[in-house]
Amino acid sequence: AYGNPVEVRLALDELDAAAPGPAALAEALEAARRTAETLESESGLAPSIRVYSDLQAASWQLDGPLGEALQRLAAEGRTLRVHDVGADGANTAVLSLTLSPSQLTAGGASEVRAVVRRYGPARSVRATLLLDGDTVHTETLDLGYSGEVEFQHLLQPARSGPRGVTLQLEGDELIDDDARHAILRVAEALPTLVVGRNAPTDRPDGIFEAVVRYLDLGPSGPLVVETEDPSRLRGNRLDGIGLLILADPGPLDGSAAEAVQAFLARGGGLG
Repeated sequence: AYGNPVEVRLALDELDAAAPGPAALAEALEAARRTAETLESESGLAPSIRVYSDLQAASWQLDGPLGEALQRLAAEGRTLRVHDVGADGANTAVLSLTLSPSQLTAGGASEVRAVVRRYGPARSVRATLLLDGDTVHTETLDLGYSGEVEFQHLLQPARSGPRGVTLQLEGDELIDDDARHAILRVAEALPTLVVGRNAPTDRPDGIFEAVVRYLDLGPSGPLVVETEDPSRLRGNRLDGIGLLILADPGPLDGSAAEAVQAFLARGGGLG
């Protein structure tokens, strides 16, 4: 709309109001660069590029695409002016949210860690941890002047599947950075069958006993461990089993060997 003030005003009036979320600055600057090239070729103008921003740090990460876009503008000798239109004031933000581990089995535990920062005067803020939208923990965080605190909590989800984890602060001056989200992937414990024989009572424990002790970590472990004597290993005994471990069982008879082969053919795991 260059060259006609009325058309320029109409174009500006049609723009949507700016939202308080992060900006796609790299894409915007590249679009502006292409427009500047068009203006130069069609009108002979030497346009400058202006960015109106509240200068949120999340939008001005110079590593990666944004830095590359700025370097292209500089290499072409383009004029770039940045105008700070952010309102002065206080704000509280969730800077990060991590899960350790981010994948576990049902009944296992994951530590939720988050960093909450205060910009401006000291304030106490209520933080709520949600799992799939349901509150599991709340606490009050005391934040000093422009200070940071670390939030920590242990989650033990009993249900498997992808679980949504959210840390939500009570609303304040800028609501868009008052929450962060992460996905916790919870798998079912793997049904495991250990096949072998107990050592005679007058002898030390053997491989079979050692393997069972090593794998059976209780109800919150990654495996549900069952045991079976090699002489009773038949096809139906492996129904529902995900992992079969042969703990020095000795020679398997024909029926047991066929059961193992059929188990492997349908995708079972063997150890």
